[in-house]
Amino acid sequence: MKRSIRIRRGNAAIEFALILPVFFMLLIGMFEMSWMFFQRASVIAATREGCRAAAVIPDETYQKTYAQTKIDENLFRYGIDCSATHNCEIPLPTIDPTVSVPFQTMRCEATVEFRPLTGLIPMPAEMYAVNEVYREGQ
Repeated sequence: MKRSIRIRRGNAAIEFALILPVFFMLLIGMFEMSWMFFQRASVIAATREGCRAAAVIPDETYQKTYAQTKIDENLFRYGIDCSATHNCEIPLPTIDPTVSVPFQTMRCEATVEFRPLTGLIPMPAEMYAVNEVYREGQ
């Protein structure tokens, strides 16, 4: 009886050593995917909020720069600093002048470089968001 106890003495340590790398890969994968979805949602929300804020301004030239400024501010609020840590491209919003004023839309876009937490899992290099809202007719 004593001999069978000695044989099974290290089973738990060996099983733990075999399962630990798999557990850590799953854990890191969950963190990476969560971070990617958070960044994606942040870029989409910032683009939407900036475009909606600028759509009510009557001056078209100021409206476009205001949209860019608001998108940049909202990205910063979500932790994406376009001036220092990330490469961001926020082009001027486009407005279709051929459509009558009550139905004109403003289209805002933003492209932000994505930086993964660990880099162990392949992820997209950048996050892209586009939003289109109706302009307010004054």
